[in-house]
Amino acid sequence: MQIDIFERRESQVCRKGAHLHDRLSRIVELVPGAELRGRGMPGAELRGRGMMQGINVGAGEVAGRICATAFQRGLIIETSGADDEVVKFLGPLTTQDEVLDAGLDILEAAVRDVASETHQTAE
Repeated sequence: MQIDIFERRESQVCRKGAHLHDRLSRIVELVPGAELRGRGMPGAELRGRGMMQGINVGAGEVAGRICATAFQRGLIIETSGADDEVVKFLGPLTTQDEVLDAGLDILEAAVRDVASETHQTAE
């Protein structure tokens, strides 16, 4: 009985980790400079596994703006890395699917907003 509960929980965590990876993989492509990665230059990249993953955006300023924008929309998310260049997702293993998706929607919108600001500034 106890083993069944553990195996079921482990299966749920693996499924959520895979879903998180898929969503963050799409979000990473929105980060300014992500397209440079395919040309042998540094660009945004996804790191981590399971429910502990992060997007290395290459600059602490960009990561900070993404986190601040997400916070304004109701998501608490932080940076990590030597220069705070990683937007870190560290979700509880018990996070409900709907809550996980709502948080990822906020993060995606924040990345889009920062990417848009960055693009406008560059012009």
